[in-house]
Amino acid sequence: MTNTPSPGVSRGRPLLVWGLCCTLAGAVFLAYVCASLTAGRGELVMPLDDVYIHFQYAKQIAAGQPYVYNPGLPPSSGATSFLYPYLLAIGYLLGFQGLNLGLWAMGLGALALAGSVWLVYRLVKVWGAPEWLAVLAIPLFELAGPVSWHFMSGMETGLAVLFTLGTVYALAVVLPHPPPAPSPNIGEGESSHLRLLVVMATLLALTRPEGAILTLLVVGAVALTPRPPLPQGEGGQRRFFGRLRRRREMLWMLIPVLAIGVQPVVNLLVTGSAVASGNAAKSVFGIVSFSWNEVIRRIIENFTRMWAEFFTGISPREGMYLVPGLVLLAAVGLIYLVRTRYIVSVQRRVLFVLVILGWLIGGTLAASTLDTAFWHFKRYQMPFMALFFPLAIVGITVISRQSSVISQKRVLQIIARVLSLIVLAVSVGTWLPFLQHYALNVGYVYQQPLQMARWLQANTPPEAVVAVHDTGLLRYMGGRTTIDMVGLTTPGAADYWRNGPGAVAEFLMDKRPDYIAAYGPGHGFGLSMIADTSIYGKPLAEFKVQLDNNYNVALAADYQGIYKPEWDKIILRGFALPRQTTFSSPYKPGGEGISEPSVNVADIADEKRVNYRWSNKIDLPGFPTEVHEFEYPVDYGNSQPNAFLDFRVLDGGRLINGEETFDLDIPFKEPTPLLLITRLHPLKGGTFDVYVNGNYVATRLIPEIPGYWLNIPTRIPEMYFSNPLHIRIVPHVENGFYMPYYHALYWGGYRISDVPKKPIATYQNGAMVLGDVGFLHKLEQSQLWVTLDWYTDGSASGDYIRFVHLYDDITQPPIAQVDQHPGEGALPPENWLEGAFSDDIRVDLKNVPPGKYRVAVGFYDPVTFERLAPDSGGDANGRLFIGEVEIQ
Repeated sequence: MTNTPSPGVSRGRPLLVWGLCCTLAGAVFLAYVCASLTAGRGELVMPLDDVYIHFQYAKQIAAGQPYVYNPGLPPSSGATSFLYPYLLAIGYLLGFQGLNLGLWAMGLGALALAGSVWLVYRLVKVWGAPEWLAVLAIPLFELAGPVSWHFMSGMETGLAVLFTLGTVYALAVVLPHPPPAPSPNIGEGESSHLRLLVVMATLLALTRPEGAILTLLVVGAVALTPRPPLPQGEGGQRRFFGRLRRRREMLWMLIPVLAIGVQPVVNLLVTGSAVASGNAAKSVFGIVSFSWNEVIRRIIENFTRMWAEFFTGISPREGMYLVPGLVLLAAVGLIYLVRTRYIVSVQRRVLFVLVILGWLIGGTLAASTLDTAFWHFKRYQMPFMALFFPLAIVGITVISRQSSVISQKRVLQIIARVLSLIVLAVSVGTWLPFLQHYALNVGYVYQQPLQMARWLQANTPPEAVVAVHDTGLLRYMGGRTTIDMVGLTTPGAADYWRNGPGAVAEFLMDKRPDYIAAYGPGHGFGLSMIADTSIYGKPLAEFKVQLDNNYNVALAADYQGIYKPEWDKIILRGFALPRQTTFSSPYKPGGEGISEPSVNVADIADEKRVNYRWSNKIDLPGFPTEVHEFEYPVDYGNSQPNAFLDFRVLDGGRLINGEETFDLDIPFKEPTPLLLITRLHPLKGGTFDVYVNGNYVATRLIPEIPGYWLNIPTRIPEMYFSNPLHIRIVPHVENGFYMPYYHALYWGGYRISDVPKKPIATYQNGAMVLGDVGFLHKLEQSQLWVTLDWYTDGSASGDYIRFVHLYDDITQPPIAQVDQHPGEGALPPENWLEGAFSDDIRVDLKNVPPGKYRVAVGFYDPVTFERLAPDSGGDANGRLFIGEVEIQ
């Protein structure tokens, strides 16, 4: 191709071409509006709940409260597009309110579609395509299924595409020819193109954060574009105006650069964070636990998959997405732009192609940093894919002009025409499937978030606070204050969401919403784990949908529900701190411990307060936190008397195979022995080492008691006292995780006692001493209370189950028994602290007839069942008979 076409379009065709662009955009608009009304049962519904996040921000802008998502609450930055909510707010002020704001959004999309396809036409003309191919580019682009979808989705994607194409087009007409010698009266055409470039690049930077990449690239290209030398000698006025013009150009180009900083600066001033909360919730840089290896792996994986799908045109989920081979044709067109003489200067050609490549590669890399890189039918990839269409048309043009031999040239022209028609047919062939995808997702939004919003509006008080996963429609149409569990619109919540269901549960327990409207049991993303606790409570309303998961981008689920948490019940079940940290520990703290020297693991705010750090040696297969609602491992027999309240505790905690550290402030200066109580879920057996201020203190044993809470005490001698106290815990759990949920310090209640003078028996060469025994028969409760007073010098070891047996005949199995760890199920001998403690056991006597019975105690290994024999006095079966009781 040696011709150098004019950047303009012949005067006889612009109106006809523009009319075609608008007609097709109008047809797309009408078809999608009809699809929305049909799938929405006569109501105009958008296919994505995220659309209504923009709508709510727009509604608040119209009310004079920009950035305030929930009236009366602090501002948030959930809208990742700075410009789009303001454009929507204009429609809201004009009367497009409620669901009808969707009509305004689709109208903006239709205008953007018409403008975008016009720019595609102009681009291919500038790049030398013949008129018939330039016109063919219009339906090729405008009727492509993913293109129509994104312009009608109600999101800002259509505007991002429009301003991307506008920026590239403006650069394409700014760079081609060196300007003539500068004078005060020439260069008006180039100046107008430069202003167009400034406007397009500025709007792109304000529409999407990644638009900053293309903006910086074009500004750099203009800055590096060589200019002709200023005339020497006479003509000082010309030289003056030449310098002035150059300076004016660079001042103009400062505008889009400054526009890049608008959104982060406004975010910082309004919300206190330069990073939009939406980006914080989606970026792979926010993964927990953070690992550069994992971040790089995910980015490379996303980037590779993205370009593989570009080249094949096939997505594993959606099927045909682009015309197969379109990117190859675009590559041919891009190579041509390096050689074309429409840009006379070689340096300018290289700059222009580098801008395109920089945008395609840098932009897709930026999109690859998002967990949501492939969501919403590749919403974040569309501004890059849009350039494939005009570049592919240029590629077809190149094929048609590869020979100067007339016969060969005609053959190539025929091939180019056939190829263009095939490309057009395949592209247009995706239009109807994507229209069907649109209607499908509109139906999902109608059936779930819209109906949930209306239920909330009809059945909850106006002041109700609702925790939600999909926050758009539930806030916009529900009219209730929402707490966004994902963190898009609620400041600070993204940190909890990133850490998993345990942290989210802590967040909910702190906020205590009146209702929860979200996914329920059986759903992924960790919410099902919270739904299994009392946080959710029983469902008040249920919303079910039959899904086609291949095309579900509306974030619908098979089941969603609205729940009412019973917070008072949860508090009674152990949320109060003293009960959480002391129950089921025989070393009863004296009560001096308060909430300050403690850390509630998985509560992000509390972790930050004590400088909590954790690490893993092996990457987790799932979330780093979990939430459970368990009892303590107390077994008082089958009768379960009502001597105590229900001690089920609901708590969130972490999964750790590396270590954890934290600093606890102590409200006094005098050294004193301290007691560290660690609550954990002993899903797997193991040990953990405790270090204080860098000094090894003790190794604690984790018995395997899945499905229960376990409090493990660690005595910290006064020699290690400091303020603050730096604690480091290093676990050793083979094929599993150490799972801490709470740490607290106590003092004043635990004292070391003397060794019993006349012990009944000893184990492990005196490491375990049985000092005294006691029996109490509670006839009204059909129970025998057995008290064993133990002592250790701190050297007791092993994970042993303690048993108490009642025998009518010692050669036969016991008629009643209790087998559990000492200390009400909480203390294997390895964790006995130096000194004495009382071990209380209740033996159920409901099925025991009156009579005299012998009582035996002993220990056995829970894995091998091998019994631990007493140092003396035991029988051949490792039993120690401690007395006789009479049951009446």
